[in-house]
Amino acid sequence: MHSFDLSEIATRLESLEETIIFRLIDRVQLGRNFAVYEPNRFPLGGTEPTLLDHMMRFHESTHAMLGRYVIAEERPFYTDLPVPAEGMASGRDKGLAIADFNVINLTADIRTAYTTLLDSIVTGDDGEYGTTAESDIAALQAIARRIHFGSFYVAEAKFRGNPVQYSELIRANDSEALMKLLTRQEVEDRIIVRIREKCASIQAISNPLIRKQINPEMVAQFYFETIIPLTKVGEIRYLLNRTLE
Repeated sequence: MHSFDLSEIATRLESLEETIIFRLIDRVQLGRNFAVYEPNRFPLGGTEPTLLDHMMRFHESTHAMLGRYVIAEERPFYTDLPVPAEGMASGRDKGLAIADFNVINLTADIRTAYTTLLDSIVTGDDGEYGTTAESDIAALQAIARRIHFGSFYVAEAKFRGNPVQYSELIRANDSEALMKLLTRQEVEDRIIVRIREKCASIQAISNPLIRKQINPEMVAQFYFETIIPLTKVGEIRYLLNRTLE
């Protein structure tokens, strides 16, 4: 069970943001490689049309059997995955007051936003198609983990900090008021500054002649336009589906 202390949650979210930065830096070492996303480009068989879809479904199917998706923040990009093998479904967090974790599944929006980001940070074709798909999967899962962790645990922590007011708004189904209540603009502003500075700092020790760099502003913008807003969308969904006493 994760803690519902906001300061501990913030520490976890900061750790996850570092993973995202590293994953995006890894991704810009490769080309845009449109072949990875082109339907029926490779005769792979199976049900998925693209190389990325084929590899991601295989990856998620394996991890589903190992019980990965019984954990709240680990929302899969695919449905109809195998059920966990016997003894592999013990990680469900009993501290969250929601019956179905998949009510908060933002993976479709995440993939769309990530695809748009790729158009801004990578170009060309280097033929590294398998590595590109692996890098995409790692980046997508890191982004999804961060968004869903915030969606579940920040929302629950904020509810516990002000249960009377949150309960009133939930019963009224007032998503607009809930958004105003949970938004802390000063915290969001600090996150954007930290992302920009951290991305620049991480790359400062790299030799740009041998390792490509990503513009820190692009990563900060992705946080501002995608990660933070989608996290708050997830928080609202959690609250509106939260069990009340």
